[in-house]
Amino acid sequence: MIPTALPKDDPKWAMTVTQASTPRGGVRVAVLQGELDASKRAEITEGIHDLLEAGTPVMLDLSQVRFCSVACIEAIARCATRASDIRVDFSIFAPRVVARCLALYEPTPHVITVDGMSPNGTADWLERVYALQAS
Repeated sequence: MIPTALPKDDPKWAMTVTQASTPRGGVRVAVLQGELDASKRAEITEGIHDLLEAGTPVMLDLSQVRFCSVACIEAIARCATRASDIRVDFSIFAPRVVARCLALYEPTPHVITVDGMSPNGTADWLERVYALQAS
């Protein structure tokens, strides 16, 4: 089940999902907020898998995350691999430090950094514009 508001038992994180339109069609935008510690790994994985099962492109926005554990980064990378396996477009909008961690995984997930740079520091403004239009 995808949490759409702050869970009552833990007000430190939330995942909200909205539908957006782009020139290429619809996309689901999942915004994670707060602190993603290791105890949230299963909930995050389940929520993202639910989104992927719909078959619609997914944009995961991590720009409002204050802390992201290695366990959650690994879970997100595995979700990206799952998306690739089932042929669902899956993009991640993340702070550069998270993007660099995700770049260590194979296959490397499609990541756009919050500051408009690729994980290795090169500007990728066109992708950022598309990502922002989708949200």
